[in-house]
Amino acid sequence: MKKYLWWLFAIFIFITPTSNIIVFILNNDFIQANEISEILYPRRTWPEKNKNQLTIWQFLYEDSINKVVNANNKIVNGFNEFYISEFYKYLATESKNAGKPGYDEIGIPIKDIDDYLTNKIILSYNMQIYMALTLRTYFIEFNINKINDPSSSFINPNEYLNLWVMKYFQAGFFFQWVKIWIQDLGRTVEKSINIDFYTFGPLVKTDSKGDEIWSEGPISKAKVNPLLALDLVMSNMINELYDKILTNK
Repeated sequence: MKKYLWWLFAIFIFITPTSNIIVFILNNDFIQANEISEILYPRRTWPEKNKNQLTIWQFLYEDSINKVVNANNKIVNGFNEFYISEFYKYLATESKNAGKPGYDEIGIPIKDIDDYLTNKIILSYNMQIYMALTLRTYFIEFNINKINDPSSSFINPNEYLNLWVMKYFQAGFFFQWVKIWIQDLGRTVEKSINIDFYTFGPLVKTDSKGDEIWSEGPISKAKVNPLLALDLVMSNMINELYDKILTNK
């Protein structure tokens, strides 16, 4: 009898968190809806911040990481398809224009590339989704760390700069190296998608030891006009995480 009760108890312990995860899977459809507010503030609400819900938080973290990767791939694949299309569009004139002023190394007009980067990536809703998912991941990571250690107020330090830029510039930055295989060239062309990647680091104040002072604003905000402005829907979560993580309020 005792053995039977033990197995019944074990099954209950297994099923309870698993069923909760299934509920989150069934309600985790914000990408289809393309709603930034749903990414940050789901209708189902966030789980309770306690050890009993840790498995749910961990599931959400892995799921968010996967969605960040998928959003990144969507941006990169779109650029890949665009560039190959441009190759065939200018095929007749590429050889004579390659490397000339106003053209890239294989003869595609730089203006065409810049226009795509601006209109289809920097100003795109896909990029806003990517940044919202990134912010969501920080939020979940912070809460997992807080559940495991109530005295913790941390995320990965490599993420501090992004959060700091979100706070003081309501902006983001992005970098991705893209390798584009072009069959008719018989080789790979390498391009970078660089959106303010090197812009903000020099603006962070440092102490006498050279360590960043994340709790203070930039050295000179006036000199920067960020390319990637973030949707204002993200503001509340940005402020909340910044205060809790980088100023320890």
